[in-house]
Amino acid sequence: MLQFEDQVLIKNEAQLFSKGGDSGSLIVDVDSGRATALLIGGNEIFAIANHIGDVLRALDVTLVC
Repeated sequence: MLQFEDQVLIKNEAQLFSKGGDSGSLIVDVDSGRATALLIGGNEIFAIANHIGDVLRALDVTLVC
């Protein structure tokens, strides 16, 4: 069994946040314009994402503005 911990869970009611095929999309904070997470999946109720810091550390990369 695979278990994910400490993920970002976003309400996706009626698929207003994300839809199929959006996996891998960068999630940006509306107020600050900063990257916050990377979308990994979901359904019509919730979208699930990884914290961007975890993704960057795992890939050993940095974001450049």
